[in-house]
Amino acid sequence: NFLIEFCLMIGDALGLPEEIDPYWQGRRTNIMKCSRYLSEHIIPQVDGPFILAMDEVERMLTSPFQTNFFGMLRTWHNNRAYDQNFANMSLFLSSSTEPYLFIDNPNQSPFNVAEVFTLQDFTRSEVEELNQRHNTPLDQQQLDELMAWVGGHPFLTRLALYQVATGKTDPESLFTQATDDNGPFGDHLRHYLLRVLQKPDLKQALARICREHRYEENQMFHRLKGAGLVMEVGQQVVLRNRLYTRYFEEHLNV
Repeated sequence: NFLIEFCLMIGDALGLPEEIDPYWQGRRTNIMKCSRYLSEHIIPQVDGPFILAMDEVERMLTSPFQTNFFGMLRTWHNNRAYDQNFANMSLFLSSSTEPYLFIDNPNQSPFNVAEVFTLQDFTRSEVEELNQRHNTPLDQQQLDELMAWVGGHPFLTRLALYQVATGKTDPESLFTQATDDNGPFGDHLRHYLLRVLQKPDLKQALARICREHRYEENQMFHRLKGAGLVMEVGQQVVLRNRLYTRYFEEHLNV
């Protein structure tokens, strides 16, 4: 049902009539049917190259068929080498969550075969500008405190300023309740904690980093680093900011 709706949404966005029924007959897998529908019905009716852009793809990461879906996108990318129809389509995937944390098989991931644009941490001057764009909800001392907690993390910085600017919290509560599950960053922190707890190897690796501030370079390290949870500082491996450090030390019983 999801793949059918997916095809219909693409067709509707392009103003094309739907022809689902003929393509969804027979014994082929749903992935193959979806791919054929795109390659044989939708793309040929598009006048020239186009971009299929998907925002918030992290919402698929909790789906029981996430591997099949992302594997399908990877196949579409690979098919560009010999299928002229797929060669006319480029994929643009936008996510607020680093997908390397969740895709177990790199050969089925569409995230490691193209150019990745990563949003770097904000500088102090950039945080000041963002604060001004939110009508200056934090003073200079509070901005220093915010930087001390999140280190310029783009999403967390934006989330903090938004919540204070809209009255969802106040500056004092922003910091005193920073690591609370029901605090201003609670949804974000629980999201990562749940994903880590579902992967025992990742949980063990993260707990060791919290405890020892070191970890050998292997798949677990690179997945945690790619997810934005840890970083290298000189010879040490540490959590990315004070917020992550305090939260995961508490919840992983370090």
